[in-house]
Amino acid sequence: MSNFFDIRCPKCGADDQIDIAATVWLRVMEDGTDADQSEDGDHDFEPTSPATCNACGFTGRVQDFEQEEKAGIVTTNKIAELNDLCRTAMGVAGRLFQTAGINALPFADQSAIREKVETFDAFTPDNDPHGERDFGAFEHNGERIFWKIDYYAPDMEHGSEDAADPQKAVRVLTIMLASEY
Repeated sequence: MSNFFDIRCPKCGADDQIDIAATVWLRVMEDGTDADQSEDGDHDFEPTSPATCNACGFTGRVQDFEQEEKAGIVTTNKIAELNDLCRTAMGVAGRLFQTAGINALPFADQSAIREKVETFDAFTPDNDPHGERDFGAFEHNGERIFWKIDYYAPDMEHGSEDAADPQKAVRVLTIMLASEY
């Protein structure tokens, strides 16, 4: 979160382009007004104050921006960031598993496929309905390739209870031929 108030746009997730209508104390001066000269100097707003996201145009009240955070946008964004790290730091920020079909390909193809996984950014509501960036599919030399990130508890025998907490989730990135799915 990049703002002091821990608010985020419920539509696009931006947290650094939110404008809020606020009451500002000003000192009336000879040449106009000056907020810095005011004895109070506060900028006050309430949960019901109007707010707008300049990144996507969403308009609502401050409480609308707070409620979405509580509903899980922050958790989803954290999971997505950790999944991106798992893909871009294969074997370091998670475990890498290639299926037999991938391992049977020439090393140059395996390397090219891993690079396509690392740079994958074609996320859509169809392949990423929860916004966690944990699945992708693409073509390589006429073969359909899938990759998927799963979350395991540190014991590697159970599912993780919290995919947003790196202490409670071991990420396993599996790269496979679609025919192996």
